[in-house]
Amino acid sequence: MKYRVRTPEGEMEFASLYEISNALRNGLVDGEDEVLAPGQTTWVRVDEHSALKTHVRPRAGARPGSVLGGLELGATLASALVAVTGIVSGWSYWVVGTALVVAVWLSTRLALRAARVRASNRIDSRRR
Repeated sequence: MKYRVRTPEGEMEFASLYEISNALRNGLVDGEDEVLAPGQTTWVRVDEHSALKTHVRPRAGARPGSVLGGLELGATLASALVAVTGIVSGWSYWVVGTALVVAVWLSTRLALRAARVRASNRIDSRRR
């Protein structure tokens, strides 16, 4: 018998509660999803299941990182716009160069942060 987990995307089967807790840790299963134990007929939310509720990560509303990331994205776009306007209008090389350096630096920070978050959500399938 297998445990079944129902998510908005569909259903998954797990051999044990340990596998479900690993899926919770890796972000495949969320606390709002539902689990059906072998031999049971009623679905239970994962965050209400006695063995799984300790593994559910608390949801955060607006994280400070997301606000700062939005400000950083806005500053990146603004400095890129200043650089393009400076090139078209014939501004000083110092102004255009500074705006380009700031735009490249900020966009690199955003790209590296996005790659780091994506890599931390990756599942190592070699460990079995």
